[in-house]
Amino acid sequence: SYGHAPLLIDSEGHRLSKRQKSITIRELRENQWSPNRILGELAIVGGLVEAHTLSRREISLSELIEID
Repeated sequence: SYGHAPLLIDSEGHRLSKRQKSITIRELRENQWSPNRILGELAIVGGLVEAHTLSRREISLSELIEID
């Protein structure tokens, strides 16, 4: 089976892309975002978890794998 990931957009409604010079994972890491914070944010926007269920909006890869 397969699925489609939702399009990620910024606060102005533009899609995130290199062409739009969107923020990169490297820039997030340089701004002190932990890998678990990045995973947490992706899990939230991807609809895998609700923001209020995550402590500091972070989730580990092992926790993400266990989501039903």
